[in-house]
Amino acid sequence: MKHIILEGREAREKLKKGIDRVARLVGSTLGPYGRNVLIEWLNKWPLLTNDGVRIARKIEVGDEVEDLAALSLVNAAHRTNDAVGDGTSTSIVISQKVIEEGFNRLNDGDDILKLNKINAMDLKREVDETCQEVIEKLEKSAHPVETLEDLRNVAYTSSENKKIADVVATMLHKLGKEGFIVIEDTFMNEFSYEIIDGIHFSGKLAAKFMDEEDRHKVEWVNVPVLVTGYEIGDLLEFLRPTASKEDSIFNDLMRSGEKKVVIIAPEFKAVALINFAKWWMGGLKVLCVKSKSLITDQFQDISVYTGARMIDQNRGDKLHDIKLSDLGRAEKIVVGMDKSAIMGGKGNKEEVNGRIAALKGQLGQEEDGMFQKKLERRISALSCGIGIIKVGSESDVEKSYIRYKVEDTVQATKAAMMEGIVKGGGLALKEIADELPDKN
Repeated sequence: MKHIILEGREAREKLKKGIDRVARLVGSTLGPYGRNVLIEWLNKWPLLTNDGVRIARKIEVGDEVEDLAALSLVNAAHRTNDAVGDGTSTSIVISQKVIEEGFNRLNDGDDILKLNKINAMDLKREVDETCQEVIEKLEKSAHPVETLEDLRNVAYTSSENKKIADVVATMLHKLGKEGFIVIEDTFMNEFSYEIIDGIHFSGKLAAKFMDEEDRHKVEWVNVPVLVTGYEIGDLLEFLRPTASKEDSIFNDLMRSGEKKVVIIAPEFKAVALINFAKWWMGGLKVLCVKSKSLITDQFQDISVYTGARMIDQNRGDKLHDIKLSDLGRAEKIVVGMDKSAIMGGKGNKEEVNGRIAALKGQLGQEEDGMFQKKLERRISALSCGIGIIKVGSESDVEKSYIRYKVEDTVQATKAAMMEGIVKGGGLALKEIADELPDKN
């Protein structure tokens, strides 16, 4: 194995080369005159995009050290994308400039007397302190986004497409900032939307047992759903003690002809996931949805909506006692990196409406602001429905381009609803930079 050891200015210059290459390419997509990039997509049609994070993670510089530096910028863009769904090119360009200025300061320190040598940790501390100051100033200068016209303006800035902006703004205006929107492909040359019955919650994939597309999202249709408050530690917990070792809810599912099942639980231990992977290869696909942040009442919300019996350890329920009749069902489930949605739950509508009414009654009596917000989110999740945007085009390349635009626009508009907006085009940052003291 080859080992490359660099230090000091030599290491910084090598790292900077990789950073500069990524920033130059991604920076060319920025702003109203930004260019698109066509990316080779293995075993698929090429990807056309101007999204910084999608471009950056496909860049291979060719030099091992420079590639390490490039990955650091990709990580910064990923964090931006996870938080707001947009601004990834900007985060790369700003990161590159901060790194460049820092390296210049350190290189200047190498050229002067050792007594005056600049300490890299002191420099990092200055950057962190200034960064926090900039964030606080941005938060103070932010304007709330409330009206439909405000939403349209934000969505248009992100999508650069009036039709996309109108659809996303209209849907989020109806669903609210906690609303959940699913983007679907269609073979028709159309762009349409609808709001359907559904519930959304904080849940993500505990493990991936299959190859998924870049969006890290799984969509299943017509599936049974198991909801439990147990942390799944070992599949032995599911084996019935008075029967053969092969007797469990999973064998019941296979005997009934089911080929898939969704399990929603607070946590899945590694040993359980390994065994679920074996079931997957054996013919029963198990989708593990981890929802560690949910409280028991929220698991019960999902149970009522899907028609499942909540398997609750606080009630003394046992995993090995689960029967097919304890499972709920959904017409469709979408599981993402941090949010999930269930559509067409087969729970009793009267029970669902009764639960919504009970939650509204609790909200009217609750005085704590934090618990009021939690109740409002639960009511919204149960009652507001799920937004569906259908994307089609005359070519697969164009369809993927539009789809990614829609996804980013939804995320950016929701972020604006939650945190407000500031002056665009870098003007807000320039005004703050003019106020900051010069620390050179």
